Amino acid sequence: MVPSGVAIIQDEVRELVRRRALDPVLEPDATRRLVEEVVADYLDRAAVSTLPPLSVVAFRAPRIVLPVMESEGGEGADLAERSPAS
Repeated sequence: MVPSGVAIIQDEVRELVRRRALDPVLEPDATRRLVEEVVADYLDRAAVSTLPPLSVVAFRAPRIVLPVMESEGGEGADLAERSPAS
């Protein structure tokens, strides 16, 4: 089964959240900007490849951001507790 465009974007956002050590719960604005960047990049790539297209509904950031924030929230909290600044 081919993943949907939203699923691909969510996976990419999760990876970048981890790489950039973002905490979506504590940094929602940065997370939203990251999602906007990933969606824009995805649209560019989808225009010249066989990536699944995004529906108009998929452009609504909460549909993409909320699942990422919910799944990453626990990990982000754990990372914040382990940070030397705490």
